[in-house]
Amino acid sequence: MSCSTHEEVTALLTTIADSPDERWLEDDLILLDSDSTTKEEVIREFANALYRSGRTDQPTAIEEAIWVREEIKSTGVGFEFGVPHCKSDALHTQSISIIRLKNPISWNPVEEEPVRMLILLAVRQSGSDQLHLKIFSKLARKLMHDEFRDTLLHAATNAEVIQLLEQNLGL
Repeated sequence: MSCSTHEEVTALLTTIADSPDERWLEDDLILLDSDSTTKEEVIREFANALYRSGRTDQPTAIEEAIWVREEIKSTGVGFEFGVPHCKSDALHTQSISIIRLKNPISWNPVEEEPVRMLILLAVRQSGSDQLHLKIFSKLARKLMHDEFRDTLLHAATNAEVIQLLEQNLGL
């Protein structure tokens, strides 16, 4: 109520949307042992997980945003991991979703190493880049460590994945 301009309201809402108290990870965003066999199926599965969790009511828009980023450059990072990401105001809240595949798939036809685990970073387009970039940077550094990757790849439960990522990414 104390905001007197459109800019003040926008700044306030952006601050709230980017709050570190916001819950990026939820149990229903982690899909261990997925049956997806193609990149297209994985991206659709991510968009549907965000829809089922109530984080978007426009899964097609999320899917398109992921593809827009993939067209720039593949998000495979090596070590059997991929980190697709997107920005879209079709999201209600910043989110991380995880898919571990039963069988590795080709994420980038040029690269020979298939992926087994994908970590989607999905942020609101109108939000600040700061928090998104900090999380992406922390994740990229952690994925360089064998122990971190191995723990993620062999986590038995969604709770283990959430705990590992929250502790290591400061979520």
